Amino acid sequence: MPRALSGIDRKILAILLEADRRVSSSEMSKRLGIPMSTVQRRRKQLEKEYIIANYSLNSKNFGWRTVDLLIATERGATLQVGKELLKRRDVSSVASMLGEHAINLRAEALVMSNTELLRLLEAVKAIDGVRDVLWCEVVETIGKNSLGTLLAQ
Repeated sequence: MPRALSGIDRKILAILLEADRRVSSSEMSKRLGIPMSTVQRRRKQLEKEYIIANYSLNSKNFGWRTVDLLIATERGATLQVGKELLKRRDVSSVASMLGEHAINLRAEALVMSNTELLRLLEAVKAIDGVRDVLWCEVVETIGKNSLGTLLAQ
């Protein structure tokens, strides 16, 4: 079970999550009015326990479109279909879903054209255990909220 977060821990996490940029420990120390050694020690522990950091590819700069496939499976084939999807070069991730009763899987895929999208949809529909496939594509990101504001309270 994760340890309880102190007020300082919450403030450090809020700063780490507030922007799409790295914030130095020195800058955090100044903003929070606490010693840099405290920030560094707590930051290291918080990043180990609570932060998932990774790089993301800007697919648009490569001419790719990112589409989400929302897949309804049948006969208990969700895991099998997910594993089959992951064998495809154009599928970057697959996740099982809870929520809408007809959607069991969400797959993220990269395509360059409507023709490629059509071929992908037809190939997914042909997988044994797939009942239906819907798709959607983000055309514009309106903005993002920082999760840090939730933590700082």
